[in-house]
Amino acid sequence: MLKRLIVSNLALVKKAEINFGEGLNIISGETGSGKSILIDGLMLLLGARYDKSYLRYGAKSGYVEGVFEGSAKKLLNDIGLDEDDSDDFVVVTRKFDENGKNDIRVNGRQITLTMLKNFTTRLVDIYGQNENRYLTNKREHLNLLDFYCGKQLTEILGKYNETRNEYKSILTKLNELGNEIDREKNIEFLKYQIHEIENSHIYDGEEDELILKRKRVTNAQRMMDSLNAAYELLSGNDGISDKIAEIQRNLQFMSRIDSKFDDFSKRLDSVDIELSDIAETLLFERDDLETPEDLEFIEKRLDLIRSLKRKYGDFDSMTKYLSEAKERYELLSDCDTICEKLNAQKKKCFKEMAKLAKSASNLRKDKALDFEKDILDQLKDLGMAGSKFIVDFNEVDFSDEEFYTSVGVDEVEFYLSPNAGQPPKPLIKIISGGEMSRFMLAMKVVSGEMNDISTMIFDEIDSGISGDIGQKVASKLYQISLHKQVLCVTHLPQVAAMADNHFFICKRVENGETITEISNLDDDAKVKEVSRLSGGENISSASIKNAEEMIKWCQGFKSSFKVS
Repeated sequence: MLKRLIVSNLALVKKAEINFGEGLNIISGETGSGKSILIDGLMLLLGARYDKSYLRYGAKSGYVEGVFEGSAKKLLNDIGLDEDDSDDFVVVTRKFDENGKNDIRVNGRQITLTMLKNFTTRLVDIYGQNENRYLTNKREHLNLLDFYCGKQLTEILGKYNETRNEYKSILTKLNELGNEIDREKNIEFLKYQIHEIENSHIYDGEEDELILKRKRVTNAQRMMDSLNAAYELLSGNDGISDKIAEIQRNLQFMSRIDSKFDDFSKRLDSVDIELSDIAETLLFERDDLETPEDLEFIEKRLDLIRSLKRKYGDFDSMTKYLSEAKERYELLSDCDTICEKLNAQKKKCFKEMAKLAKSASNLRKDKALDFEKDILDQLKDLGMAGSKFIVDFNEVDFSDEEFYTSVGVDEVEFYLSPNAGQPPKPLIKIISGGEMSRFMLAMKVVSGEMNDISTMIFDEIDSGISGDIGQKVASKLYQISLHKQVLCVTHLPQVAAMADNHFFICKRVENGETITEISNLDDDAKVKEVSRLSGGENISSASIKNAEEMIKWCQGFKSSFKVS
C-alpha cells in the first residue's frame, strides 16, 4: 500500500505531501489545478521516463518520494536488495535535476530505473486515459487472456518454447547441411582446402626460420670470408693453436722445476680442446652455408606460407581451421545418414510442439468462456447489462509451422456489442469513450482479482460518464477498495461522494508565482467539493443538500458490505 507521497518542484507543485489511507482515496480539484501533475509524480515514482520539462520553472532539482507498507518489504529480494531491520515499510525516492540526471534509491540504497520498474510494478497498477490505446493492439488482447489463464498456461508455454527452440535448432542444422547440390560443392571445396593445408607440411615457426635462412643466403659470401678468417686465426700457421703449443712447451719445462706449473698446463689443455672444437664447428658452418640456388626454394616456400596465412590465419588458426574442415567434411560426406536422423528428430519434435500448442490453445479457449462471463458480469454492474463480449480466435492449421510463434499458434481479438440487439464487432472500432472507460474498469477488476498488487490507481476512469452510470462506477471502485487500496482522480460527484479519504487540489498565486496545493478534506469540505463537482462554482443550498444526500447514499451503500 502507498502510505505517503511527497512531490517537490514538479511543474506547478513546489512542495506537496499526501498521506493516503486504506480503501478509496479520491483526488479532485479545479480544472488546470494540477491533478495530472500528481499522476506524473506517481508515474515517475513507478519508473516512467523523466523529462526536464517536468521540473518547476526556476528550480535546479526536484524529487518524488513514496512510502510503501505491507508486502513491499518482502519484494526487496526481487531487485537484489536484502531486507533490512527497519520498520515494516519501504521508502522509494527519485531525485532529478535540470540536466536530466536521476538518482533513484530504495531505503537509501541506489538502484537502476529497470530495478525500480521491476519493484513497483509488483506494488501498483495504474490506469490512465491513454491506456485505452494498448487495446488497439490485438497482441495485447492475447496477453490479457493469457494473464487470466494463469500459471497453468505459463507452464505449458514454458515447455512449448523449450520444444520450439529444439525444433528451430534442428532446422538450423538442416539448413547448414544445405541441399544435395550445395553439399557436393561444399565437399569438393573442403577437400581442396584440407589437401592444400596438409600438403603444405607447414610447421610452427617455419616462416621465421626461412627468413633467417634467406638472410644467410643473401650474405653467404661475407659469411664465408669471415668463417675462413676466423678458422685461420684459430688453426692456421702461426695461429692461436700454434701459440698455445709453444706455451705448453715452456710450461712443461717449468713444471720439471716446480710442480705447481702442472695445473696451468692442464688448464691450457682444456682451452686447446675447446678452441679445436670451435675451429671444427666453424668449418662445419662454412660447409653448411646455403648456396644462391637455395634462395629460390626459400622464396617459394615463404610465398606459400604467406598465401595460406591470408586464407586461414596464423599457424594456430590454420590448425584449428583444418580440424574444423575435416569435421565438416566428414559430416557432409555422411550427410544422408545425418539428414535422415535430423528429419526423424524434426518430425518427432514438431509433433510434441503441436501437442503443447494444442494444449495451450484448448486451455485458452476454455478459460476464454470464463473470461467472457466475468467481463460481462462486471459490465452489467456498470450499466452495460445488454452487452455481448466475445474472445474471437483465429483459424489455425496445426500442420503449418508458420503459425507457431513464441506464444503458440493463437491470435485473439476482443469483440463487443455494448448495445442489445447489435452484433459484436471489433472492440477497437465500435466502443465510445465512456464505454471504453467502463470496459477498462471491468478489465482491471477481473485482472486485479488475480494478482497480489495492493494499490490500484485510476486517472479519470470516469471520462465520458455521468449520471446513473457514474453511480455504478463509484460503486464498483468502492468494491475494489474493499480488498485493495484505490487512488482515483475524478471529476464526477458520484465518485467523489464514495471517498474514504478525499484530497483536493487547487492553485493560488503567491508573490507572483503560481503554486499548486493539496489538502485533505474534512466532512464539511467534502460536502462542498461534491457540491462544486455537481453544479460548478456557484454553490447553493440546494446543491449542498444534494451533495449531502449523495454522500449519505454512499455511506449506506458502504455499510451494506462486510470486509471478509
